[in-house]
Amino acid sequence: MRLALLVLMTLSFTTADAVAAPGPAVEAVASFESCDAILEREGNALHRAVLHATPTCQSQLAQTLIDRCDAKTGIVAAALFASGIDGADLVGHCPKQILPAIQQSSKVSPRLRDALVASKDPEAQLVLGTVAKIARDNGDDDLARSIEPQLTDVEAMGNAGCRTCGPALLAAMNDTDPWIRRSAAGALRFVPRAARAICASLEKDADATVREQAAWALGFSTEERSVRVACLSSAAASDPNATVRSTAARSLDAQYLEPGDGSELNP
Repeated sequence: MRLALLVLMTLSFTTADAVAAPGPAVEAVASFESCDAILEREGNALHRAVLHATPTCQSQLAQTLIDRCDAKTGIVAAALFASGIDGADLVGHCPKQILPAIQQSSKVSPRLRDALVASKDPEAQLVLGTVAKIARDNGDDDLARSIEPQLTDVEAMGNAGCRTCGPALLAAMNDTDPWIRRSAAGALRFVPRAARAICASLEKDADATVREQAAWALGFSTEERSVRVACLSSAAASDPNATVRSTAARSLDAQYLEPGDGSELNP
């Protein structure tokens, strides 16, 4: 009886181990089948599957993207970049899908910078600015600073939070073209010590679309809180344009959601 029980227990443990820890051949088949089936998924399910795929599978998917440009390309690329894959080798392919997806990157590199600088696609400038901000947010100030001289587009400077672009953006705020002034007001949202300049645009620009963009930008600015609250409060209450008033009110609400004890909200 004891011998039979011992044999039964041994068989039970052996079977459990086999199920819990499949051999290399089983893992390889499972990985292959999973990777092969990923592109059959749609939307969020596709994005999640790529995020959780093995590194080998992700590399296969990256290679697959080079040969196709369809609705799924952007979803897969965004997931690949979010998982830390260097997108430099993909920049020259499917720009309509790949370039916006790079803005989801969790990690950027000099190779990616160089690929974007070399790209002929006009969208690459905007993405390059975002890459600079991702680099700075990740603590790589050297990479961010190396990108800033390459930025020629006002909106790209804004995406970057460019710390050396202040003079160019301030000059653009005085341009005779309202569209350029509008772009400059929005671009200043991540630039250090720019709140007063944005407020001046909100208070004085004759074009309502410029004032609306300035009100929107102040919702992103992270400095001089009391200054932002004062000019947003004024615009929300008294700007002659309803769109400007509503945008200022939304940005004003955002000020009270920022960390802090609230004491600086009373200028």
